[in-house]
Amino acid sequence: MPQRIHLQLHVSTGDALSSDQTEIIGDIEQGMVLDVSLTANGTEIHSFNGKATVSVPFTWTQQGVLQAWYLADDGTKEPVEVAYRDGNAVLTLKHFSTYAIVVKANDSDSGIVSMGENEVTVQKQADAVYYAAALYAEDGRFLAYAASEAAEDEETVTLKWANADWSKAAKVKVFFLDADRKPVAEAVTALIKGKSRKN
Repeated sequence: MPQRIHLQLHVSTGDALSSDQTEIIGDIEQGMVLDVSLTANGTEIHSFNGKATVSVPFTWTQQGVLQAWYLADDGTKEPVEVAYRDGNAVLTLKHFSTYAIVVKANDSDSGIVSMGENEVTVQKQADAVYYAAALYAEDGRFLAYAASEAAEDEETVTLKWANADWSKAAKVKVFFLDADRKPVAEAVTALIKGKSRKN
């Protein structure tokens, strides 16, 4: 008779970051802590082969870059792949542990240096040759695309949209690509304007 395994995935969200956690991550506009644990027959499992996707409600209200970080017990942090879909932060995890979902104002760590009318300036990334940025409306509709090669002597790359309707733009997603147009770093998504802000 096959043995039954009782699996229980527990995800707790909504806690604000502690002062220690804020110290690890730095200044944030908005954030929450996510604890993910898996038990199998009463034994807690942290590591596994492969990846798990966890989607949690996250109301993105502040202008800035969406990031997710694994917070290690030793006070260090590691970036985690995160996307934003239908009011949820979607994290791709390699182990179950404690994570922070944060919004940082134009954070050069993330790659985005600044956003202006019809342009975004990004930090040069190691191995990236091409830089691309896609602009999206509030409802997720694609608005415009901009791409540029990095200049040898510049620290940053500015991507400009010639004919985008910036007034409708809600989000920008930046891609870092090599000579074969393959990603060399995580794409970064940023909110252009807070939904609570009136224009």
